[in-house]
Amino acid sequence: KQQELYSSFHETLTLLKIWCLQRGFLRGNDTFQTMDLTLLVLYLYQTKKIGKRMDCVQAFVIVLKFIVDTDWFGDAHISHSKDAAAAGGVGKDTIRHSKSEAYSSSSSEDDHYKLKKDVLIMPSSLTDQSSHRRFCHQAQLYESNYKENVTKENETDNAPKTLIECYKQYTPSTTPIFLDPTMSYNYFGRLSKSFMKELVQEAKKGLHCCVGDHDKGNESGGGPNSPFHQLFLQHGRFWRRYDAYVKVSLKDIAFPSRSNSAIWGKDTHDYGLYESLSRGMIHVLTRALGDRVHSIRMLTTGNGETDAANYNSNGDDSDRVHLLDSDQRITIPIRGGEVSNDEDDHNIATMTSSPVRLTSSLDNNNNDIIIIGLKIDPESCHRIVDRGPPADDALISESFLSLWGKDKAQLRRFKDGAIVHAVLWNDTNTSVGVEGADVVKLDGDEKLGGVVERIVRHIVNLHFTGGSDRQSSPTQFELGDILSLVESVSIPKESAPSSSVFTDSTKLHRNIMDAFTSLSNFLRQKSSSARNENGEEVRTNPLGLPLSIDNVEPLSPCLRYCEIFPPVPHPLLLGGGNVGRQDKISGVIASNPILIQIRFGLSSKWPVNDVEAMGAAKCAMLVQLANGIQKMKQKGGGGVDFSGPINVTSSYMDLGYKGYSWRILVRADQELKTLASLRNPSKQDVALYKTLSKRHVKSVKHHSTIHAVHTRHPSAGYAVRLAKRWLASHMISSDVLPSEAVELIIASLYSDGHGNEDNTKLSSSSPLGVPATPIAGFLRFLHLLSTYDFAREPLVVDPHGHIDASERSRIQTQFESTRGQDFDKGPAMYLISPNDRDNHDGDINDDNGEVTVGMNTGGLIAGRGRPSQMASVWAPTYTQIHPERVILSRAAALARQSYRHLMSCLSVGGDWKAVFRESTSSLRSYSALLRVDKSLILDPNCSCAGGDLSINQNKGKGGIEVPESPFTRGMRQRYLGPKSLRRKVYKNLSTSDEVLYDWQPVEHLVACLRQKFGSYAVFFYNNLAPDVIAMLWRPSTFVTQPFSAMNSNYKRPVMDEWQSDSLVVTNPDDIMREIHHLSRNVVVDILVLDDKSDKSNKNSTSSLKRKAA
Repeated sequence: KQQELYSSFHETLTLLKIWCLQRGFLRGNDTFQTMDLTLLVLYLYQTKKIGKRMDCVQAFVIVLKFIVDTDWFGDAHISHSKDAAAAGGVGKDTIRHSKSEAYSSSSSEDDHYKLKKDVLIMPSSLTDQSSHRRFCHQAQLYESNYKENVTKENETDNAPKTLIECYKQYTPSTTPIFLDPTMSYNYFGRLSKSFMKELVQEAKKGLHCCVGDHDKGNESGGGPNSPFHQLFLQHGRFWRRYDAYVKVSLKDIAFPSRSNSAIWGKDTHDYGLYESLSRGMIHVLTRALGDRVHSIRMLTTGNGETDAANYNSNGDDSDRVHLLDSDQRITIPIRGGEVSNDEDDHNIATMTSSPVRLTSSLDNNNNDIIIIGLKIDPESCHRIVDRGPPADDALISESFLSLWGKDKAQLRRFKDGAIVHAVLWNDTNTSVGVEGADVVKLDGDEKLGGVVERIVRHIVNLHFTGGSDRQSSPTQFELGDILSLVESVSIPKESAPSSSVFTDSTKLHRNIMDAFTSLSNFLRQKSSSARNENGEEVRTNPLGLPLSIDNVEPLSPCLRYCEIFPPVPHPLLLGGGNVGRQDKISGVIASNPILIQIRFGLSSKWPVNDVEAMGAAKCAMLVQLANGIQKMKQKGGGGVDFSGPINVTSSYMDLGYKGYSWRILVRADQELKTLASLRNPSKQDVALYKTLSKRHVKSVKHHSTIHAVHTRHPSAGYAVRLAKRWLASHMISSDVLPSEAVELIIASLYSDGHGNEDNTKLSSSSPLGVPATPIAGFLRFLHLLSTYDFAREPLVVDPHGHIDASERSRIQTQFESTRGQDFDKGPAMYLISPNDRDNHDGDINDDNGEVTVGMNTGGLIAGRGRPSQMASVWAPTYTQIHPERVILSRAAALARQSYRHLMSCLSVGGDWKAVFRESTSSLRSYSALLRVDKSLILDPNCSCAGGDLSINQNKGKGGIEVPESPFTRGMRQRYLGPKSLRRKVYKNLSTSDEVLYDWQPVEHLVACLRQKFGSYAVFFYNNLAPDVIAMLWRPSTFVTQPFSAMNSNYKRPVMDEWQSDSLVVTNPDDIMREIHHLSRNVVVDILVLDDKSDKSNKNSTSSLKRKAA
């Protein structure tokens, strides 16, 4: 009947159900039921908030706006007072706000306010909400009872005069109220405050998507940035929504006595043991964490996964999982009832499937746990001080102490003179590096959610388990140990071993940045013209350069927090051969040189219209710079920080400064202008222009973009390093999948919104938001890489909102033109950032359909004689050539397997280390394997076959056992270098000039093999531990070809079925013999898995194996 009255009612309800299902807000415990949504929509229709003539989209927006505007818990005025205090005022709830400390009330809001929340009353068919008292017998009875009992003495009391005022004022502040027409039944009575708060947050983002500024997205399109996709297609349920997950065993819970002093558990009679525990834990954690988290949610029936995760962890569908009744079955009886553990029992609410297969053995271990998801606020999660209320407020002080415990909350005096109880979270209060049983603290975890983890652990131990001694497993973030691959264990200085110099990756990166700043200042100051006593300019400068260095620009990943193993100062490059007390040190530097470039000021001294002469001038500048530094070192003026040899090539210069190895390029803008002004450029000129533009211009912009993202989001740098570590463990090196592309993909995950969930200026309606922990960022990287349709959609990365809607439309048009109708042309990964916009060169199609590249001069395409058809050209910079389609498809398949395995470890449990290892079946899928000499492998722990990824014990000072992460072990192995190249150093002899830069024999071998045989095979290797070089034949390698004397290398005659156009075919034996010869000093064995040699000449491969052995 209602559907006939309101034409869009059914469509509106359908949109709401899809929106809720994608976020885990429907058909589950502590979520909406379909009837709840139906009643809510009906209420809005009957109260005329939704008009009869509105379509379903308009009605959907009205519903979201109503959810946001309704004061469900009467705390709107509380948020206003907090906002005023945050703006600089000092209110009742605030003593002091700073980045490191803040006031924590830690008491129930009901103790401070007489909350008056909004109460919804469903109008009956005879009346509306405004006149319910005339028709509601319950309301009439309450008013008559009030009039009978009121007297002149108590008439001025705050007692509510009407039933609706009674509901507003005296119902629990944790329950939303939506009453039926009789005002005796609450439709929303079973919904918790945590659910409603998260519902409001998601409604805000959805509202922003519908009516906000859409300059970032494709409003009318169906791509991943479109509002339709983000509202109704993007999956954001429990296991993908949160930044961290905590498991607590129900067997460890100590239920409190039902006394007034208990901080939770008073509502057991109302909700039952399990629900009381669930709501009590969320309530206490919310009070303790405060603004450090946006939301806290518990895994319950209905808010788990519903997508294709119901496959086994191997990724195939041969073992399809039966849909279970619930995501987490309740094992504590409610009010004395019994709950069966049988998988086929349907006593619990049924709606979704578990994300992984729950076998009987796993069920016994995981059905008795509580799983909590936390969405962390990266802006405030690192705060380490919680200040208590004023000392004269005894009631609130007692509440503060009851929350934190008297042992944790201690009296402290602050700089402003206040003496209050406070809680500190920067102490470990345990043994070396360990906070509790099997819990390890990593360096720099305060900005990565470490404070939140410690608070959760403290609260759970204090109020729910009765102490860590009673716990079967420690309370900690799930999968948190993965971070040990890129970070060290935090160890006190008094117990730190000698390898402590390799700890704290963030500090290592900042040390390199400080050295870069010092080198930049030196080059700019010493290249500027000097002045005499009279102030007259002297032509020569200390370095003897004809031009002054205008700027020094960073290019290296270690200058933007992206290096897995950042370099540390080498003893031989610290100046004067100062190597300390070490007996033997490495004679080589195995890390990549720190890449920077210098820019000279504008001058007419550069060669004009001669590219070759300009290249020679750049080389001459490097030679003069090297000579100037050498002279300053000899004179001892300003060059004491330089040490080691200075090697100059035609394109770069290597040198040592403050212990680091640097590679300096020269950027000459005049060279780019000369190439861009050519009227008829050759292919070589075009290729040179693109190379120089990418190396000198776009790389600087890319560095600036990524550095800004990582500075704003500290976890982004860790996520990039984890992603690179994962790719390396699967033999996908940075030269087949550029590291810049990985950095941009991670940046896209952190470009989903710039404000927190309470900010009105939300930049996206995505239910996921911005990751706040490295593990969340890494998981989303794997999910994006495995699910994104790179063939049909460009991935646009815009961290700072520089690409508007018109430019996005232009990108989509150019992408479709490049891909073609079959979506099989152009780059395999079409990755666009704001730095890829180019107004000076572009690709256009000539009359024959071929792509012609030209450089724009004066609005004309050179050689074309017609205006450019596009105001700007968008084309990928770093993914134009790499990755190839075979590399991208392999990476996507590996990401899919890894993501499923990690989700299995997250929800059910398991060993995450398998994600960072190559399986035996994966190694057998290659055509050949080249085993590298073990003496050339610096860090076997990074091996893709069997590296040690555990946190082991190492001896510190005084023989104390301290934990050591895989990151620290890898840093130490790289610092020591290969054993055969370690040398003994004497105090009186300087050997700094004998250091070998860029010692990477395996990398140089792979580059040689790719250059020579890249058209025949694809080569894979782990650049962190290159113990194996894998080789995979290309499908086109063994296609028969016509004979040509110019292309007769590595060919043999076809042995059968000769044809006029297919007389020869590639001879794999010749290629393998050539590979064996080139790699004779690096490779010790070759294993051929896919033998493509001639059947009549099998002995050749066997002899090759014997020679290699």
